[in-house]
Amino acid sequence: PTLPEKTGKLSRKVRNTSASLSTRIDNQGARIDSLGVELRAEIGMLRADMQAGFRSVNETLLDHTDRLARLEASVVNLNAEF
Repeated sequence: PTLPEKTGKLSRKVRNTSASLSTRIDNQGARIDSLGVELRAEIGMLRADMQAGFRSVNETLLDHTDRLARLEASVVNLNAEF
């Protein structure tokens, strides 16, 4: 092979490799975007679960606070009777 033939063959290999790498980079970029969407969805679900958990804990605390207040009022009333 002549030098121009070798150069042409090498040039085609470089272009093919470049195109292949460009495609791979584009695919990886799309995958990263997809993972970003999945991560944001997971964060949203976790946040919703945490908020639901906090609401449940708050309801329980309010219930116990109400019960304690009623018990304290009963004790005060009993003490007042004696």
